[in-house]
Amino acid sequence: LTLAEVLIVLALVAFLASIGVPTFANQMLRYRLHGATRQVMSDLLIAQKQALSQKLMIQVLFDGQKHYRIWRDIDDNRKMGRDEVTIRDISAYRIQLMSNNNPRFYPSGTVTNLPTIIVKHPALQKKQFRCITISIAGRIKQGRCRT
Repeated sequence: LTLAEVLIVLALVAFLASIGVPTFANQMLRYRLHGATRQVMSDLLIAQKQALSQKLMIQVLFDGQKHYRIWRDIDDNRKMGRDEVTIRDISAYRIQLMSNNNPRFYPSGTVTNLPTIIVKHPALQKKQFRCITISIAGRIKQGRCRT
């Protein structure tokens, strides 16, 4: 191999890396976004099922961008006890949560305080944000946020 051939191969490798690295980095951000969305969705579905099966009022409180709380009113006194609250931390995903309401699931199957929860990564474009909604019938679904 001559020096010219080695330089050409190195230039090609550098060119391909310059194309692939940003694509890979963007893909990792989307994986984090989808992972966090799945975690929030799972917690909402579990809260809904536990309210029905355990005959409890359960509220999910979105009071921070990096965490949320799940309150299970075990003693049915409508007061939040320390042993009734679970804090779910999603800071490892490096995403932000925003919610316009805190859903409350009842043993009867009803849901009040219907939210729209926005899951976003600061480095991604707005069209890539995910929205989680709960309908009046209790259906929990997620998808792209509508602008």
